Amino acid sequence: MRSIKVVGVLGILAVVIVLCQSPVTLASPDIYLKNSLALGVTIDPGRFMDFAVPTRADPAYFATSGGVEYYWYSPPYVGTIPGPRAHSFHLYYTAAVATTVTVVVYVAVQPDGSGIPALVSSKSYSLEAASTVTHVKIPDVIVIPETRLNGERIKLSISTEDSATIYFDSVSTPAVLNIVPPPSPVGGVIVPANKLAILTPLAALLGAIVAVTVIIVAPRKKPEN
Repeated sequence: MRSIKVVGVLGILAVVIVLCQSPVTLASPDIYLKNSLALGVTIDPGRFMDFAVPTRADPAYFATSGGVEYYWYSPPYVGTIPGPRAHSFHLYYTAAVATTVTVVVYVAVQPDGSGIPALVSSKSYSLEAASTVTHVKIPDVIVIPETRLNGERIKLSISTEDSATIYFDSVSTPAVLNIVPPPSPVGGVIVPANKLAILTPLAALLGAIVAVTVIIVAPRKKPEN
């Protein structure tokens, strides 16, 4: 019976060690295009994109004019964007004729939209004619390296060669730039969770339990007469 108790505690400790060694997957929020003006942006004014999942039943939309850029801005970031990491762009649209959409991502600009970004990435993607709302995923519009930001914004622009209607700000039709972490409201560094660091105190506690258990169940030798 005493051996069974020791083995049971050791088994729990082994499970904890396995969990510590398992790869950690940390899901970061998507960026959603919103139907509101990006306040404070005076250079290339545009709409706002944030990290709140849309709750509207009906999508907002706008019709593009060929060759005209339309701008979107994140909130100001204070923190570190982990990287390098590739990001895709999800687009919902209708178009009377086939066209090409170009998505440009700027990392990063000043809160008013000014400044020269350290990284600019552009990706063009062919769109088929579509009479109903159609979803396309534009892969790898940008690869963002680990980047420290101190109040700057991420800027995104969309343009089409021919007129198209872009849908957004809806539960069913968000347009998103994937896996960019939300800004920290009080500064600091945004880093993936370290499961080993989190579970180390628990492992230490279980180790202590094992030691105490072994001491308790260890057979005592009777003193020799």
